[in-house]
Amino acid sequence: MEEMEKTYPQYDDMNYDDLTSNFDELTNRLNREVKYNSDPLVVTDLNREISYVRRLMNERDIAETTFTEDNDGTVNISGPSGSTTVPGVDFVEDPNDLFQTC
Repeated sequence: MEEMEKTYPQYDDMNYDDLTSNFDELTNRLNREVKYNSDPLVVTDLNREISYVRRLMNERDIAETTFTEDNDGTVNISGPSGSTTVPGVDFVEDPNDLFQTC
């Protein structure tokens, strides 16, 4: 019998920062559970919930990252963890759109 992934809809509409806060709280809860209670079912459930939140964080990290080219040739990269500006010469041209993501 194939096991279906449990969903946690309370996280589905959260942005990256909110997911990060919840991830930290879940990790702390897991550490407390392991240290003091060691209920294997609770530990398993928390691990599944953490995995679910981690997957959403990875999706949001990619989705919330933007690249903006300025007139001076520099590129501003902004994402959930902050932003940076780099010279445009550090980028590879992609005339055939080979690096496009779905």
